[in-house]
Amino acid sequence: MDVEKLEIDGVSAVSQMLSILVLDTDPEYVEIIGDTLSGEPYQLSLTTVDSVAVARMRGAAFDLVIMEVSERLLDETVQLVRQFVRLRPHLGLIFTSHSRLSVTETRTLYDAGADDYIEKPFHPALFVMRVAAVARRTRLHMSARIDGGLPGLHLDAREGVARYCGQDLGLTITEFLMLHELCLMPGSVVPYVRLNARILGNLTPDDGSTLRTHVSSLRRKLQAATIDPEIVSTERGVGYALRIPAHLLKPPEDKGSTAVGR
Repeated sequence: MDVEKLEIDGVSAVSQMLSILVLDTDPEYVEIIGDTLSGEPYQLSLTTVDSVAVARMRGAAFDLVIMEVSERLLDETVQLVRQFVRLRPHLGLIFTSHSRLSVTETRTLYDAGADDYIEKPFHPALFVMRVAAVARRTRLHMSARIDGGLPGLHLDAREGVARYCGQDLGLTITEFLMLHELCLMPGSVVPYVRLNARILGNLTPDDGSTLRTHVSSLRRKLQAATIDPEIVSTERGVGYALRIPAHLLKPPEDKGSTAVGR
């Protein structure tokens, strides 16, 4: 097997396979992971060079990244995770480690946006199952067109574009991610801490003040598209919620495919 790169052959199904980048400085584990996943429906790319450096350069080109994490590079890895969560929210992230991370270190990874953390050595069958679980969530996130219950509103996670009746709302990536988080839980309050961590990469306690500017801009763009801006409801001291009033549940007319403007 070629340690630097492994391609799993397929026919017409190849384009539908999830692409996975595997990064580990230990050649033996690169080999083990490659062999373990070789019978699964993934396109694999494996490398043994510096995990964080390669992930930063190449990670966004894949659907899922499995990478080694060490205590020495934990802070740098967490920053990388935050970057991925902001720029490619559907990217699946699984971390492995020889050294046992503390509960606090593990929580830091999850809070930043990691999907799973697997300690080495691992049982091959369990490893396959855990990768498959993250792959399912990633595929669902990639393919789903989310609307939050508002007729005419569609969010495309792969493109990072929100449209209302075919009209591009012209959202920035931060505004898109804000709306996306709210649409995932329509009617429920999304806490400041979750929004800060998943959108801004900020894990420190915050009263939501850093989000207000983005929310104000998001509301202006919703209003420009003739959407009631108050569907983004402020739950003071807690967070934000997407609340759709009854009069907006009637399907609107299609406005075409023009853009509101950024």
